[in-house]
Amino acid sequence: MKFKIFSILAFVFAAVTLHAQDTKELLKTAAKALSAYNLDQAGNADKLLEAKEAIDGAFQSADLSSDYKANLTKAKVNTELMAKDYLDMNLKGKEAPEYKGTGVMALEAIQTALGLAEKKFQSKEVLKILGELTPYLSYLGNYFIGGQDYPNAFEPLSAVLTANNLLTSNGEKSVFEVDGDLDNHKYVTAVCALRADHEDVAEELLMDLYESGSKEPGVYSQLYTLKVEEDEEGAMKILKKGQEIDPSNVELLFAEINYYIKQGKFDVLEEKLKLAIEKDPDNPSVYSALGNVYMNLSETAAKEGDETKRKEYFESALSYYQQTLDRDPNSFDAHYSIGSLHFNQAAEKTKEMQDLGLSKDDQARYTVLEKETAELFAKALPYFKTAEKLNPQDMNTLIALKEIYARQDDFETSNEFKTRLETLQSGGQIEKSYFE
Repeated sequence: MKFKIFSILAFVFAAVTLHAQDTKELLKTAAKALSAYNLDQAGNADKLLEAKEAIDGAFQSADLSSDYKANLTKAKVNTELMAKDYLDMNLKGKEAPEYKGTGVMALEAIQTALGLAEKKFQSKEVLKILGELTPYLSYLGNYFIGGQDYPNAFEPLSAVLTANNLLTSNGEKSVFEVDGDLDNHKYVTAVCALRADHEDVAEELLMDLYESGSKEPGVYSQLYTLKVEEDEEGAMKILKKGQEIDPSNVELLFAEINYYIKQGKFDVLEEKLKLAIEKDPDNPSVYSALGNVYMNLSETAAKEGDETKRKEYFESALSYYQQTLDRDPNSFDAHYSIGSLHFNQAAEKTKEMQDLGLSKDDQARYTVLEKETAELFAKALPYFKTAEKLNPQDMNTLIALKEIYARQDDFETSNEFKTRLETLQSGGQIEKSYFE
């Protein structure tokens, strides 16, 4: 029994020794292949890939997190692959990077090697590789930004910031030599982080820029958006600081407008939206938003019994919705909203009709209201028809159309919209507009 146990242990020991030997050979192969590639990059192009395969195999076969030389080799190999991509894209016309993940792998190996360096010349060697790697990371990030691929841009751009911190904290020059370049890089990285769903990273970068008094308005609008749900007061403080830095900035104004829309502060919105129209007169959404403000103010005035104000706000709402259509004839919101203005007014008159008695005066009033209601529904109809063409699946539009056609005694069409409404309510889809 003792003999068998000894044999098993000996076998395990032999396997571990063999495993370690394989790793050692792979590291040698990687180093030799890399040297051959550096001697003649054009003639020995295949040697770089051989080095990559060998170094990856070595790291897969053993834990090399405490091996300075192995991490240095890994850093060199992956940096050379980044350089190859750069040259192939700039000199040979290759359309896309082939080794986009190698930059981050190189950086990780550099960080490990730097932590393991015991002598000054070792640290210098690692930092030299880092200095070579950083421009390639920056190039890769900018390549993805050029293609509006912000999620893929995030990783290399973030790696540039890490690399720069490593260089400067070890007495080397910053890669950002021009004033403002570092802040600009942080902001671009933050925007890419948001697109890549790394909100924590974006918030950290934006807060850093906010606290340093950045002149970039987007810092304040983006940070406001991240903060407003959890801390409205703090978010507004951020927004106000941005407006102090750049009072004329439209992005900051729109962020503030969205805040007041959410709060339902229509009196403040009236002023802010008029200012937004001055700054961005061709933007149809601003006119539509101001139309919504006046529609809400009109409804409030009606509830308070102020008929003069109600009419004034009604006409203003109608005007701004029409100005929206002047700039965007296919605005669903504007068509639906104009229809709603007339429809809601007709609905109010319908309620008044229901409350009338049988006296001669009440019946006379009923006749007047009936005519006015019919006219209002007729005014609303073409706008709801267009809205239904633009969005056949909007339930509120279908409800309005069903009601109007019923009021006009067109029960066949009214029932058609009733059926469509029931389809949507049961989870179905409307593939085509009724009016097409």
